[in-house]
Amino acid sequence: MRLELGINTCFAVKRWPLPTDWAPIVKERLGLRLVEHSLDLVDIAGGSIAEESAAVASAAREYGLSVRSTFTGLAAYSSNMLLSPDPATRAHARAWFGRAIEFSESVGAVATGGHVGAFSVHDWHNLVRRGERWEGLRSDLHELAAEARAHGQEALLVENLASAREPSTIAMILDLLTDGDAARVPIRLALDVGHMCVPGTSGVDRDPYAWLRLLGRVAFEVQLQQSDAEGDHHWPFTLEANARGRIVAERRGRGFDAALQLAWAALEVGGTAYLPPSVIKQRIAGLRLRDKKRRIAGLEMADLVVSPIGRFVAGLSPREDFEIVREKLRRRGGEFMGAGLVVLPKE
Repeated sequence: MRLELGINTCFAVKRWPLPTDWAPIVKERLGLRLVEHSLDLVDIAGGSIAEESAAVASAAREYGLSVRSTFTGLAAYSSNMLLSPDPATRAHARAWFGRAIEFSESVGAVATGGHVGAFSVHDWHNLVRRGERWEGLRSDLHELAAEARAHGQEALLVENLASAREPSTIAMILDLLTDGDAARVPIRLALDVGHMCVPGTSGVDRDPYAWLRLLGRVAFEVQLQQSDAEGDHHWPFTLEANARGRIVAERRGRGFDAALQLAWAALEVGGTAYLPPSVIKQRIAGLRLRDKKRRIAGLEMADLVVSPIGRFVAGLSPREDFEIVREKLRRRGGEFMGAGLVVLPKE
């Protein structure tokens, strides 16, 4: 599988709205080639598709960029779109997507889509109306897939969102995706790895690695964002943001879990001999306990290191695995105790 890093031009909205504004930024400042054009920068409803697409295509040629896809922006996200309770609004959204497909063809892109709809609260809680709206969405997407085929597209995109009233779980997304046929393009996933924070979800629906494993083969693209799995933050990929992390520990029973949480609370309040509480809070977002049955890769790897060290510290007979770990421990004066391995509290 060949992957290429690109950028969505949503960064340019209201800042660098003209193609001649954002194109040199993408090429010269960011060093990128691949572009997904945000439809927030296009007057889809009332503008001239020919004129606007020509401007984007011209700037892309001038700076050697490839506009691979187009994507719904924040303006569309503020609407219920194809899941609106109002028939006229759904019809308007249907026509809007049709023009987005035309624009994508004109600019040389091969896919378009993104946010396709959100249930109203009333429709979400009424199971009959929820089912009707969902079937209407599937029908509209299939018709749009046919339009996309007629306009030379390769895929119609559906994004996983961060609210329960939107397509947000693996089951919901799978129900919308199709492989396409001679008359329709495939409906593919625009996989945002920061949207696994939907209230009320659990298990694989909260795990971005599970989404990649289960749905990677049907994803047209993977959207990256700096987040912490608690919210759809879209933090910057700066050194400061990158340095902030979270401690994830394996659950060991109610008593051990409570003791660990108490120890973490003490660190937050009192710090350590080396770091004040303010620095700890700045660098560590918090402590999260997870069940072993989730088989989180990082915890499995940590267990391979912690278990042999634990047996050594407890005075049990070391095994071959500890000899492997011992070789990796930092030493001071040839000794790893007190350097690569520190046992607290010190006796």
